[in-house]
Amino acid sequence: MSAPSGASQNTAQGAWMTNLGADRDEGLVSSWLLRLVLAGAVIGAWVITLVTGSGTGALTVLGVLLLVLGALTVFLPGSPATTFLLLGVVTCHLMFGTASIDLGLGLLAAFLLLIHQLAGICAAIPLSSKVVAAALRPALLRFVSCVLIVELSIAAVAVLS
Repeated sequence: MSAPSGASQNTAQGAWMTNLGADRDEGLVSSWLLRLVLAGAVIGAWVITLVTGSGTGALTVLGVLLLVLGALTVFLPGSPATTFLLLGVVTCHLMFGTASIDLGLGLLAAFLLLIHQLAGICAAIPLSSKVVAAALRPALLRFVSCVLIVELSIAAVAVLS
């Protein structure tokens, strides 16, 4: 007996949908590239936190702790290490940083937003996969709009104070 005609249509349609775009590799972003950008943002936030610090011994210990949390964030982005990294960077900046509003604060805000966005994306994407670049567009728009709002707010406070 042969399968009903409706079943063969569904099977053929399912095969077509699973092979959609499988023959081309353009417009795909590797998960490794997202992890490298995440690592760059973690290192950037770490450097800004250490450069603006007062050079105390506590900051050195916290710097090592932040580096360990940063490595855990890159390798295990779905872990609580991301939250502790973000809280640690903000705490170090508030405790040991300068009170001035400068370029470092603006860069730190952008790095923290990038770490937050990319850790969430990397936690949802398996390490060996590739993502269609268009799927990342909404996250990119959210990131750019948040960075613009934060940076304009920092600039307004710097000008008005």
